[in-house]
Amino acid sequence: MANTTVSIRERIKIEGRWRWSSNLRPAEEQKLTPCDAERNGRFYLIWTEGGKKHEQRVKGNFETAVKAARAKERHLEDAADGFERPDPLKKKAERITIADAIERRLHSIEVAFEHDTLKSHRQALRQFQKWTRRRFVDEIDHDDLMEFRNWLMKHGNEHRFLKNPGNDKRTANRKTSHVNQLVRITLGLPEGKGPVKKSELGKIKRAGPVKIYSAAQKGAFFRNCTPYEELRFRTLYEPAFRKKELVYLEKEDVLTDRQMLSVRSKTRYDEDGNLLYKYKAKANSERDVPISKELMERIVAHMNDPRHLKSRLVFCTCTGRPDTHLWDKIQVIAKRAGMGGFDLKTFRAT
Repeated sequence: MANTTVSIRERIKIEGRWRWSSNLRPAEEQKLTPCDAERNGRFYLIWTEGGKKHEQRVKGNFETAVKAARAKERHLEDAADGFERPDPLKKKAERITIADAIERRLHSIEVAFEHDTLKSHRQALRQFQKWTRRRFVDEIDHDDLMEFRNWLMKHGNEHRFLKNPGNDKRTANRKTSHVNQLVRITLGLPEGKGPVKKSELGKIKRAGPVKIYSAAQKGAFFRNCTPYEELRFRTLYEPAFRKKELVYLEKEDVLTDRQMLSVRSKTRYDEDGNLLYKYKAKANSERDVPISKELMERIVAHMNDPRHLKSRLVFCTCTGRPDTHLWDKIQVIAKRAGMGGFDLKTFRAT
């Protein structure tokens, strides 16, 4: 006959040493006094299961320990009679909400990866969070992700000025892959065991010839700029800068003696020690880029213009700070030029 007895013992410190008390388990019919029920201590349940001795601490007062012992004993009796029911001492696996999982995933990416990686994952995961009606990660299945990919190809483009509201297939596949990775990592699944297989998403990396703007499109863009805008976006175009490389270009980055522009990470503070701005160059992208003599002369003339604000930045806002709305301004010019929208990667490749 199986041993289904569960005893309650307390760990007590006597003369500097921890010792076990005798079995404190009251009889079934015995009622606890209020004083006994509310007594706190280090209570443990001791029982034998599967031929092995087990002990588990019960947090709470003595009454909590007694209830836990009776529940566990009923579980052992049912198991001896061939009935299966959940172990009352085992906590149910925590169901993780999609919102919590996204926050954890983005935090881990922020710590371990570059900013551009964080930006890519954050956009994809936030879009999925808004799109889905699911609440928990373990509810996300294969069909959900494939439907999300199809939605992205119709409505996934968040840039306001582009004619096509959907992402191209490669971008939609990449975003879906990020969500698939979120599910796999959150649920502790092995590589290749997410809701969708990599082969189902197709190519994620860019394929085919590089897109460039025609000479007519490029000319129309610059003709629709003011003189200041034309200089600023020539400085973006000629060295094939990324957006933030232009936004955080400082006067000391203008290497007149070498006819180059320098790209470096930087952190700047005001006189009171308050952070003005911080820029981290993309991995392995710190460099010195040669430019034409004509563009260098124009940049130097712009910096020496007495109307130019006393700012470390070559191109700044009216308050001398980084122009973080540069992207919106480019899109307005591109729309005015009849381009429909502006793609920086195409502009850099032109």
